[in-house]
Amino acid sequence: MTVAKRFRWEAAHRLADHPSLCRNLHGHSYTCWIELDGTPGPSEMLIDFQEVKRVVSPLIDAWDHCTYVNRDDTALREALATLGVKHYVLDGRSTTEALADYVARYLCTHGFAMLQDHGVTAVQVRVQETETCYAITRATVADYADTPAPDLEQALVETEAVAG
Repeated sequence: MTVAKRFRWEAAHRLADHPSLCRNLHGHSYTCWIELDGTPGPSEMLIDFQEVKRVVSPLIDAWDHCTYVNRDDTALREALATLGVKHYVLDGRSTTEALADYVARYLCTHGFAMLQDHGVTAVQVRVQETETCYAITRATVADYADTPAPDLEQALVETEAVAG
């Protein structure tokens, strides 16, 4: 059985070393589908969607209206800090593929016990960046038993915009 939960957020990013327009700072209306595979238990329900939302929402809240920035993109990090703009520092590029992998890792680590308790064996994450472009990644839950969870507080830089 496969069940799915959808999430949405707005964010900006750039791919500084990209040879085309993606090197410019720009934004997207992201949509993410999280699919969970497993066998429903006696309740005939694989998992309560509210449990998935409880685990994933802190990440989506951190990402909503942020600017993704590669840790190595010093110029953008400094500009965002100067402007007082909310941003999320990633260890790599903010490609759709990387974001899908990040969501899968986040869910499988922060929600490992919950997923195991409900018999969820695999997760598929689809992150859609535009109307026509998306990336899909798949993860086996058991593979994340000893994986450290991403730390939102280390990556999220919340700054208060100056009222003008």
